[in-house]
Amino acid sequence: MKTGRYSYMPCRLHQNGSLAVLRLALGVILALAAGMTLAQAQRPHAESPAAHVRSHPGVISAQEKTVRKLFEQAVATAEQGKKTAAIRRYERIAQQYGGHRAAAPVRVLVAKALLNKGGLLSERNDANDAIYTYTRISRRFGNDKDPAVREQVASALAARAEAYYKQGNRLKALAAYEQLGKKYRSDDNDFIKQLISLTKWRTAEILSEHAPLSAHP
Repeated sequence: MKTGRYSYMPCRLHQNGSLAVLRLALGVILALAAGMTLAQAQRPHAESPAAHVRSHPGVISAQEKTVRKLFEQAVATAEQGKKTAAIRRYERIAQQYGGHRAAAPVRVLVAKALLNKGGLLSERNDANDAIYTYTRISRRFGNDKDPAVREQVASALAARAEAYYKQGNRLKALAAYEQLGKKYRSDDNDFIKQLISLTKWRTAEILSEHAPLSAHP
């Protein structure tokens, strides 16, 4: 499935069967985590993420306003088809903001920026760079206690698994899904529980394939 700038799912909308529906659902969840509305995530080739939707109510700080503006500029650049420029904009956000002392809404935006960057890299078939970008999210925010940030980390782990699968490396894809399950098996976040439930089915699907498992370099 190709959902806007996100190319996580190795399936087509016209496929039949519950597994195709599962992949579609997982793709929608990952797109939602990256900042798209439900209606946009369900439309093939949707392009406009809901950058204005905040995961944290309350007063918006000056830093959040700045980062949000940069995020929206990166989104607009991607919508114009300027993927390389958009990737640079997302990377600028990641490098300049979102440290441990940053407010939770800023950390969420930074994680989303990296998630979007990974999606663009994956769409451009830069699998190794996409995987590295998803790994950065996990390393940078993996111990974050904020629920919305944890959602981004869980989404990055799932996206990394699918990037490995797209690369043809089913063994690493399974390992990435296993890491996601172990890391968040006791998490009470509804989004994460739903994501883990779907990835369990995805794991079963990968295991059911006839080709032998192998780890590519």
